[in-house]
This record gives sequence, C-alpha cells and structure tokens, in this order.
Amino acid sequence: CGIDQGITLALIMPQLLRVLKPYRKDKLARMAERVFGVKNAVDMAEEAINQMSYFFNVTLGINPKLSAHGVTQENMIQISKVWAGGKTLGPEKALGEKEILEILKAVY
Repeated sequence: CGIDQGITLALIMPQLLRVLKPYRKDKLARMAERVFGVKNAVDMAEEAINQMSYFFNVTLGINPKLSAHGVTQENMIQISKVWAGGKTLGPEKALGEKEILEILKAVY
C-alpha cells in the first residue's frame, strides 16, 4: 500500500493493543505510569492506549484512518491474509486472519 512503517505502526498499534489488552494489561498500566505519567486512571491500560493515540494523532499529526493513507477495503483483506499467513500470531496466539482484519477495519 506504500505507507511508511512508522505510519503503519501509528495507525495499527493502538487498536492492536486494545485486542491484546486482556493479555498485557499490567504492561500497559506500567506504560501509562512510566511513559505518560498517568497515576490514577480507572483503566490504566486503556489510558496508556489513549495517550499513545493522542501522541500519534495530535502531537505528530498523523491521520488515524487507513483510508486517509490510500488503503482500500480490498487491500485490508489482502493485508490480513499476508500478515497472518495462515497462522495465529503473537505470543498469546490471539491474532489470526479474522482478528487482523477486525483491527484493520477498526482503523479504516
């Protein structure tokens, strides 16, 4: 699709972390505190993701939608197949083709 890797990460990472939040809640909570200085949010893991999104979207000015970067719905189907490669990804084995496509749709 021709999007730089850094932009791709900025677009995908917040939604990816929302999917993985049940498995990585403690690490995300530590990120909220150590990286973003959050002390008392109701959901520290979600606050880390929100702060990350704010940094990418507002501070860096990256449009958070794949469609704004030329990605089509057909591209998303291809991307999910290529990324998954018929396997389940991640240390938790939580990401298959279906989950990847859902992440892409959420940021379309």
